[in-house]
Amino acid sequence: MNLFASALISAPLYNVKSLVKFGFEPIPEFPAKNWMWKDGFGRLSFFSYANKLKQQYGIASLFRGTLVVGLGNVIFAEVGNYGTKMILDKWKSSSEEKSFSATVTSLAAETISMTGVLIITQPFRVIVRNMIASIVDKNDIYNTTIGTIKSIANEFGLAGFFRGLVGDWMHHILNLWLVGLGIYFVTSQGFLKKYQDSLREIGSIGETAANSLPTLLVSSIVSYAVYPIHVAAVMSSIAGSSLELANPPYQPKNADFFSIYEFLYNLGGYLNPRTMFRGTSGLLGTRWALTPFDLSVKSA
Repeated sequence: MNLFASALISAPLYNVKSLVKFGFEPIPEFPAKNWMWKDGFGRLSFFSYANKLKQQYGIASLFRGTLVVGLGNVIFAEVGNYGTKMILDKWKSSSEEKSFSATVTSLAAETISMTGVLIITQPFRVIVRNMIASIVDKNDIYNTTIGTIKSIANEFGLAGFFRGLVGDWMHHILNLWLVGLGIYFVTSQGFLKKYQDSLREIGSIGETAANSLPTLLVSSIVSYAVYPIHVAAVMSSIAGSSLELANPPYQPKNADFFSIYEFLYNLGGYLNPRTMFRGTSGLLGTRWALTPFDLSVKSA
């Protein structure tokens, strides 16, 4: 039930970030300054973006697909946890052990479990992403869950529900291994010990923060490093459809994950906040860039 509540609360942000990843902007870029008061070009913050969507497409657009997201999250969490535990029990290993071999064993078990659960839940991600992309589309065949399922089945058959699976799998598995091994090496080598000891002097709150520090640091770095894979995976989930955001100039026609990744890279290079890293910032303030970028912008 908590996962459904979480999906409901986060739905507006989830939908806005998804549209940003697809390349849709409700208004063109505008002159703006960053926090250092440097001149550049801005796009709407996520809150302003959400308000614009509500004005133009109704408040329901901010919650489209929420039920499917919640159901997918429940299945992902429950099946994933059960699968990992079952494999570790069979291998007679524990995820609590701290040795390198135990870490690798745990990661291998999670990889097998996650691969299975990603295959099971990919249709949920595809359905939701197509529903969100249809918010700004004149075609209403993807407006409802049932309508989206029928449309995907009619356009692509069963394979249509697994578009983007390669990218989603790469994103999750790379994230899993890089974070797991990163935490192991940071902890075993004591890279953060000095800072953790300082935090522990504060008391119980500091103890909690000290224990969480390696995970927070490593997961933040890894999450950012593999983010472009996630963007390409999201885009490839709607590829080949009749949706406007699944066609030029937003992405190549009938593209796959790899051609979309190449397309994003060719648009602006690896670190461009308008292409491979779009959606990483903008929660509160304007999404700022030094130079203009209008190739994938569509005015609503």
